[in-house]
Amino acid sequence: KNFFPVAKTAALAGLTIVGLTIGWNGGSAAFTTSWWNPWGNGWTPGNAQPGLGATGALALAMPAHYFYQICLVKAMGRGDLSLVFPVMRGTAPLLTAVAALILLREELVPLAWFGLIVATGAVIFFALPPKGLALREHPNRAALAWAMGTAIGISLYNVTDARGVRIAP
Repeated sequence: KNFFPVAKTAALAGLTIVGLTIGWNGGSAAFTTSWWNPWGNGWTPGNAQPGLGATGALALAMPAHYFYQICLVKAMGRGDLSLVFPVMRGTAPLLTAVAALILLREELVPLAWFGLIVATGAVIFFALPPKGLALREHPNRAALAWAMGTAIGISLYNVTDARGVRIAP
């Protein structure tokens, strides 16, 4: 199967979604009318451009969304939804917490870390290869690798979007 056209479309759509997610009008984190279209005329007419800090946040968020969308399409194309979706969405909260700790200096209480570790461990246990097979022999190894890439993308876009919303005017 050739998923490149789908991946390209999803990734290009992600670039537009980033502008909507960050939102510049009144500092709103909701959907706004101010968005950037890299294939058209840039910023939509009649809307203020974001400040330098928000532009930098957008420059970080766009590749994060692009990476997420590419990995998502690849994971869905290589594995069953019942396998890749729990891995993508079940490991992302712990990865997001780690990324937020490192990049945003956000801290969680020990009980929250414990809960994230237990929940993520359960998802990883669910995705382990059948008994008697080594991890390198897992029949869905490629799908799981793309699912983990998706989880990393989720954590990156969560952190970059949070930063962008916080510094937007």
